[in-house]
Amino acid sequence: MKALLSPQGFSVESYDPIFFPQIELLNFRYDFVLCCEAAEHFFSPKKEFETLARLVEVGGWLGVSSELAPSREEFPQWWYRRDPTHVVFYQKETVEWIAANGGWKIEKLESPLWLLRKNS
Repeated sequence: MKALLSPQGFSVESYDPIFFPQIELLNFRYDFVLCCEAAEHFFSPKKEFETLARLVEVGGWLGVSSELAPSREEFPQWWYRRDPTHVVFYQKETVEWIAANGGWKIEKLESPLWLLRKNS
């Protein structure tokens, strides 16, 4: 993928604490960070979103792909909660709190895609 994007001026790196534990990548700042189907695995969401905020340049973007939790009544039948690796779920209000307290502006918030722009 890196070679595919490089001719257009983009560089792509992959980090995953299990599959691609390239710790050195956490020392840089990025214009765009994608957290794809991972936020629901965060045992410490506040800490993880603080790390993501530290990685994104001011004016940069954070894309998150994670289903938003349904209403309390619909939750027991929700397929997403049945995955045993999913340890945390987010509602619209949760993402709004993350944005307000993490220096983000919500540009898009439609399950499963959240697009946040770094304000500060």
